[in-house]
Amino acid sequence: MNIIRIDEDFQRWEELLELVLSSFAHMNDRIDPPSSALKLTPTTLADKARSEIAYAATEGDALCGCVFLRPEEACLYVGKLAIAPDAQGRGIGR
Repeated sequence: MNIIRIDEDFQRWEELLELVLSSFAHMNDRIDPPSSALKLTPTTLADKARSEIAYAATEGDALCGCVFLRPEEACLYVGKLAIAPDAQGRGIGR
């Protein structure tokens, strides 16, 4: 596994969106209001990465996880921690 910073050079927005949506798919129709992940697009993910701190986990060429972090007063907000369903349970989110 490799950890990369999602920055201005990152170009895999469609793949990242699919990763996020697939990792939260089990929550569809279970939570109300629906997950904010359903409102994401490749463009909004790129905007989020510019305004926050973001990392992705890769295995070979595949994206297998991501996390978005936002510094706030006296804390660090962890959001959109997503692990691909086939990679869950292997400690990537840890």
